[in-house]
Amino acid sequence: MTRALRRHATTLILVAFAIAAAVAVFVVDRGAVSTDEAEHRKKNLLEAWRPDDITELSVTASGRTARLVRGEAADGGQPRWSVEIDGQLYPADEQAVDQYLGTLEFAAAERRVSGATDRGALGLDAPRIAIALAMGARRERVVIGGSAPTPPGAVYADVSGRGVFVITKQLAAALDVLPERFRSRSFVPYPSTDLAGLLLDGEGGPRHLARAAWGGSRGAGFRFDGSTPEGQVRARAEAVDRILTALGQLQAEAFLPDDEAERAALKRVTVTLLPRDPGAKRGVLEIGGACPARAAGGDPGGARDPAQTAPRADASLPRDQQLSAGPR
Repeated sequence: MTRALRRHATTLILVAFAIAAAVAVFVVDRGAVSTDEAEHRKKNLLEAWRPDDITELSVTASGRTARLVRGEAADGGQPRWSVEIDGQLYPADEQAVDQYLGTLEFAAAERRVSGATDRGALGLDAPRIAIALAMGARRERVVIGGSAPTPPGAVYADVSGRGVFVITKQLAAALDVLPERFRSRSFVPYPSTDLAGLLLDGEGGPRHLARAAWGGSRGAGFRFDGSTPEGQVRARAEAVDRILTALGQLQAEAFLPDDEAERAALKRVTVTLLPRDPGAKRGVLEIGGACPARAAGGDPGGARDPAQTAPRADASLPRDQQLSAGPR
């Protein structure tokens, strides 16, 4: 150690300790509830609410858990949520997540339960619903148990670190959400503008389309890719538009149990989406038979992404398969 460094060693050590102490105080303060927060939210179940700090939400209901994780913001947009259910990861329904977080933010208690409580008698040792929230340095946990005597339909709720409260029937119902409610209803992975090709196989025979070199009022059109008897003739824009519109509007109406889904997914048509980005994975949708719950109504069939084990939904595509429009 040089003479100059020895002379300043004590000062450097003191500065390092001061910085470390400042960081520790900052972290502790971020986890603490300010006086203003406590006063403003004194009637709420959660005494602090910092939406920008929320990174994870876990909801357990009916014995199953949805674990939601907020990802990083992409391209300057809003961070996107994903949901894990039964070990499978899916895109989350952003609106459903926002609605649930809004319910938690404004969740208010009817009254606090004072004095010693028997958690077992209140149904809190085996709760109906368990909610865990990661919010910066804070970890919030709410469990909802059995019925309270008043008001009608009210239930007990235990908030970690705060005690036991009574909440209304309406609030309990809003927090009692099955895991599938958090899954995105949109399962077509690419919009039409991001497609380099579209393959339809199954009923009606193969129809393999690729982006054409020419354009028009609708933008770049599609042609047959040469792998089928049609050769490389252009595809009818109106027919392609109907298929692309149907894909864009495809929404899940229900997520079927695996046994029902396997009976419905008879692979009438397999739709393969080829993205423009060469590094992106192709999307595959299997359009099957009528969903059991809709069989009496006829047409809508079950659609699924075969890369995932659970996502099946009611869906339909146009029946018009007359795509050829002649040579270009």
